[in-house]
Amino acid sequence: MFRTFGLQTITGTNAQPLFGDKLTAAMPIPLAGVDAIATVANTAIYQAGDRINIDPGLAAQDTLLVTTILTATTMQVTSQGGAAQHAHAVNALISLSIPAAEIIVQLMDGSSANAFLGSDSSVTTVPGGNVIAKLLKTASGTATNPFRFTNSVSYNMIRTDDAWIIGTANDTFIATAEIV
Repeated sequence: MFRTFGLQTITGTNAQPLFGDKLTAAMPIPLAGVDAIATVANTAIYQAGDRINIDPGLAAQDTLLVTTILTATTMQVTSQGGAAQHAHAVNALISLSIPAAEIIVQLMDGSSANAFLGSDSSVTTVPGGNVIAKLLKTASGTATNPFRFTNSVSYNMIRTDDAWIIGTANDTFIATAEIV
């Protein structure tokens, strides 16, 4: 089954999760026995049962389970196994963390610059700087080539939180994951 995430925008000059978002409101540590509420730009990319990482790669990273999509911008999340949670500031990155057999990403035509894919937030715009692939910019109206992350040789899964992108703010891309 392919799970599509629609047209997404590169939000700045720092690497961002290929499948992710940012908190649009601070998320305090929840009271004991109470699930936290995460406020995001758009909950459409999430489903109940998804795992997410908030502040991925940082000391305060939390891996949480989406339990309920409440509104177009809020979702209820819970820590599994009683793990302690941290407070998270507005604009904290969120990365979707689900297994995929394949990830397909395509930079949209008319993008102003190349984009680069990597396996974590240290990906740079310099080839060789933790770059897995370079997505070439194309003129408006010109066909672009998708890049496919796949691990079919060993039949292992790829985690969506191992896919990051960096490029030029406001350039757009499409990302799809084949979920098994």
